[in-house]
Amino acid sequence: MYTGSWSETDGEGDAEIEASEGGKSGGAGLLKKIKSQYAKIVSQNPGQNVRLMFQDEAGFGRINKPKSCWCGKGKRPSVPCHHIREYRYVYGAVEPKNGESFFLVLPYCNTDCMNMFLIELAKAYPDDQILLVCDGAMWHKANELKIDLNGANDWQINSGPFPV
Repeated sequence: MYTGSWSETDGEGDAEIEASEGGKSGGAGLLKKIKSQYAKIVSQNPGQNVRLMFQDEAGFGRINKPKSCWCGKGKRPSVPCHHIREYRYVYGAVEPKNGESFFLVLPYCNTDCMNMFLIELAKAYPDDQILLVCDGAMWHKANELKIDLNGANDWQINSGPFPV
């Protein structure tokens, strides 16, 4: 297991990342990628606020599954039920440095909904550059994903095999 820390040293965007590895490999490499990409974005956008945000999604829903019940011997109980499968997915991005966050509830976990999330995230922070760190879900790496949104660039780094 690795431990890492992020600290911004001054207003010019100089940043430090420290990582130490214990049992898992790859953590320090991801932190180096984040540091490198952050420095690149800061140098390309002098004077502009750069946000380091971490994104994930979670599914919430209900499945109506009938359970057993008590009844008299020799009788079959009647338990009316609907077979229901309803889900909603919460997409979220959090900036650990200051605790700011952005969440959006969407009906599916797919590339279209990820695009909707990115569009709304860009609208929420129109004057900022965003380095968005995602996991390796397939909708984070899809070719149809719109990364450049209305002039506000959202960059992503996946913990998967390659950055998008």
